[in-house]
Amino acid sequence: MSLFGNKPDQLVVTHELSSATASRVDQFLREVHRLVGVLDAEEVASLQAALPHMRNMLTTMQQSNPKHYTEVEFKGGTIRLGFFVGSSSSRPSLFIHAGGPIGGTTVFIAIAKFTALEQLVTESVTKLTVLQKGQ
Repeated sequence: MSLFGNKPDQLVVTHELSSATASRVDQFLREVHRLVGVLDAEEVASLQAALPHMRNMLTTMQQSNPKHYTEVEFKGGTIRLGFFVGSSSSRPSLFIHAGGPIGGTTVFIAIAKFTALEQLVTESVTKLTVLQKGQ
């Protein structure tokens, strides 16, 4: 996953799946796929504020061993980021959806990467703050 932006108040998130990762799925996934979404500075700050609450919800749901499917989601810009928790037989998973509802792309990430995601967003807020002060 990488971050870049061409404006100080904009963040672009990209994630590429290599052909090695995709080799275990259908043939059309054997090419490199790109996930691109845009959040402005306020949306990145909102995501940073939302992530601790999402983590608390995830912890609570995992401890309660839910019997029904539950999804928690943050929406901002062209990004939807969240997780789902299902019955005890399914594992929770993070997801990032970028783009529109019709032409968008969704990537699923191991729930163990939640902390890394929080760190990435915190670093992004710091970078955006520095860029904005330089205006």
